[in-house]
Amino acid sequence: MASPTDNQKKIFAVAALANIGNTQSGLFAPADTLNGIKTALSTMQGQIGTWDVVWGPSLSLGLDSKGNLVSNNTMYVAQKANTHDYVIGIAGTSGNSPVDFLVEDNWVTSTVLWSTVIGSVAPSAARDAGNAAISQGTAIGLNNLLSTMPWIGIPGALSTIESFLAAESSKGPMNLTVCGHSLGGALAPALALYLQNTKSTWDENGSSTVITMPVAGPTPGNGDFASYLSKTVTVQGFYNPFDVVPHAWAPTDLGQIPKLYVPQIPECWEVDALGLVAVGLSVVGTGTGSPYTPTARATLDGAKICTDIITGGDAFKDFLAQLGYQHLNAYATLLGPAGTETLLAQVLRGTYTDQISANVAAAIEKQAGRTIPSSIQVAPRSQVKRVASAK
Repeated sequence: MASPTDNQKKIFAVAALANIGNTQSGLFAPADTLNGIKTALSTMQGQIGTWDVVWGPSLSLGLDSKGNLVSNNTMYVAQKANTHDYVIGIAGTSGNSPVDFLVEDNWVTSTVLWSTVIGSVAPSAARDAGNAAISQGTAIGLNNLLSTMPWIGIPGALSTIESFLAAESSKGPMNLTVCGHSLGGALAPALALYLQNTKSTWDENGSSTVITMPVAGPTPGNGDFASYLSKTVTVQGFYNPFDVVPHAWAPTDLGQIPKLYVPQIPECWEVDALGLVAVGLSVVGTGTGSPYTPTARATLDGAKICTDIITGGDAFKDFLAQLGYQHLNAYATLLGPAGTETLLAQVLRGTYTDQISANVAAAIEKQAGRTIPSSIQVAPRSQVKRVASAK
């Protein structure tokens, strides 16, 4: 069990705002996301201090099932005022992006050697990486983060994250923390390791530091990757032990999912079946090599099963409702700075802005057949402040 420091809570709050990109659509999505992030940073200033958006947000855009332009991956950089401290925030899974949940989250049946990812830019590091490998889905997400640039009118317009870091580090040393929740929790360690491996290309003076704080993420790679990451980058990961998502994709962790909420929620055949499929995908993905292994992480203090949403009826629906609460709402309480819980719960649930009604929380609630309440008082959608600019 671990209690995050006040600084780690602030970093999580800043990074979580990248998820605002998951609720925007259309050509104005980048600008609307920027406006939403700025508004949220201002709202939380009393709890987290003053932070400025210095690059991004960059949105890797694609189409949803209805043909709307939505973000597959959102990332931005914030700098704490009058310091050299920077947070690279990476959004989690978007309920609007088929690429997110079909490809980046779940394409684990094949892996990509880390040496292949960095070989052309950091051959020495590629040799040191050995058999370290990441899932194909993580590799695709990482490529999106590295190649997508903010649009004109957005801070850091038309510059990649590496180009921005090169320009910024020339002014002085940077203390970088790469942080993300959910899918962002898988991509954050991959991006941090990439930046550390390629540091000589963007940090001419070699004086900047890179750490990663993955939160609630599925496993990005195999055991060799987890080991190599810990040897190369400082990892300050956190997870809620009652959250299903961090139990993917290590086979032993996947095996714990069916009984995760027992006895409050009895084991059910639907979860058992899904668990068997997930274990199969995991084993196929790594073959006879090192299995999927979580990156270094600490269990958050204070986690508990939310009995308020257990009906005692359909066990599978009770399971889904609990999954949604533990993966979204709970982190606002367990890791959010005091006074930011309501805002962060809205951001993680996809209800801080209301441009798109289909979001992760809504999708889970639909399958669970109920609204997922929280000990946090979250305003209904009709009362949530519209922070994105009007078109």
